[in-house]
Amino acid sequence: NVSREIRSERILKEYGDFSKDLLAEKTMKLEKRMGGQHVREAVRRLNDNDKQGWLNLLLDYYDKSYGVSNDLRTPLIRLNTDVSWNEPQKEAEELISKVKQHI
Repeated sequence: NVSREIRSERILKEYGDFSKDLLAEKTMKLEKRMGGQHVREAVRRLNDNDKQGWLNLLLDYYDKSYGVSNDLRTPLIRLNTDVSWNEPQKEAEELISKVKQHI
């Protein structure tokens, strides 16, 4: 699991320089799934130059949707591991070691 704070930093670093218009256009495409009220609020936050607030709303939607879809799956193995991305090589090796223990 990657903390919400780290995910947020990474997403804003990668997408934060896109224009508000482009981000708003793409956000509007989520209206059917996210709900009109939430999408309008997200776009309002973009227009108010509050990209963190915009992202928080999108992450609320994504986390809720992802959690439901994960709950519907019956995985063979589920490993919950905290990941900081500070030492990706070391964290990858630890994860591989955990997986090997279950094989």
